[in-house]
Amino acid sequence: MTDPYVLVGVDDRPDAVAAARFGLREAADRGLALVLAYGYAPLPVRPAAPGGPELDRRRRATKAVLDAAAGLVAPAAMSIETVVEDAPPLGLLTRLGRNADLIVLGRHHLGMRERVQDPSLGSRLVDRVRCPVVVVPADAGRESAARSPVVVALDGETAAVEALELAFDEAERRRRMILALHAGPLTALPARRAAEERDVVEILAGWKADHPDVVVRTLICPAEPTELIVQASRDAALMVIGRPHAAAGGGWSRSVAAAVLTLARCPLAIAPAADRLATAV
Repeated sequence: MTDPYVLVGVDDRPDAVAAARFGLREAADRGLALVLAYGYAPLPVRPAAPGGPELDRRRRATKAVLDAAAGLVAPAAMSIETVVEDAPPLGLLTRLGRNADLIVLGRHHLGMRERVQDPSLGSRLVDRVRCPVVVVPADAGRESAARSPVVVALDGETAAVEALELAFDEAERRRRMILALHAGPLTALPARRAAEERDVVEILAGWKADHPDVVVRTLICPAEPTELIVQASRDAALMVIGRPHAAAGGGWSRSVAAAVLTLARCPLAIAPAADRLATAV
């Protein structure tokens, strides 16, 4: 397997093809191979019937999804590989993700049990790999409008530096403008709002200087963060968020980022930690 590559995690659900389409476009744009990977989560089966008909059904369904994804139109010189293993998805994607330039997941990976009790597969992967993880909603297979921006969410819960680095890199590569969002507290006093606005403007000034070809718009307003981000995602080419700070309200479990994972209307890119970005090759 040639690395680096774009890694797409798929399963036996048809929406996996939407993630594969996104991954295909990203791999072609980056000049990289595409790897489609499926890991079978352990199933409770009786010892007398290892595997069983349910596992066989899932394998057949997954092969159909992989074949459909691998059959997508791709440049003639592009390499598409598939990996199917009897292993938990997190372990398989973590191992393959060590050499990936980007990891793409469909939103169907975010099951209700995961949302309520545990961090999502995407959030757990970000804590284990050095590259961004993109979560793709089922209806994101279409191309975004030419003027759609890369949106980056700036708030006190998530790391701004990593999100901004990824957002500016993506905006340059896609030739898009950036919309920087900051939702101030609804009950904040005018002095605090003014101070927050100054902080955001100062943070962005340095990034604008380092990326003079990227047009940047800023939207700072008193609003509920999740609602503002989801609304902006309706017209975005890509939404970028940072990882929640470890001490921010329990990390992933109660963060704005976790809510946005399940609600964003466009592909959502989660930036890895700064030390992982710095060591990525």
